[in-house]
Amino acid sequence: MILFPCAIQMFPINSGHLPFWDENYLKAGLGGERNLSLIPDFNTLIAKSQKARTPVFALTKKQMERGGVVLKKTIENRDAFKRLFEDLAEKVIKLAEA
Repeated sequence: MILFPCAIQMFPINSGHLPFWDENYLKAGLGGERNLSLIPDFNTLIAKSQKARTPVFALTKKQMERGGVVLKKTIENRDAFKRLFEDLAEKVIKLAEA
């Protein structure tokens, strides 16, 4: 089995994959778009998250074990990670309610 961790795609029932019809996407305001989110590779954040046993979006500066410009960029990535998953969650909720 091949997994693609950088993209999440929901397929309509009629394609034989996942449980949403085309009309669900339209009702949810997603148009014909099946890619709900493109999630970049946050390798360093994932590793820090696992080490701290903390969700990525909840990592503190101390848990990031960084300083200076690198810390600033790591914080930006953490916040971007949170926004991506909040957006994805909102889309899934809209689909489920459609």
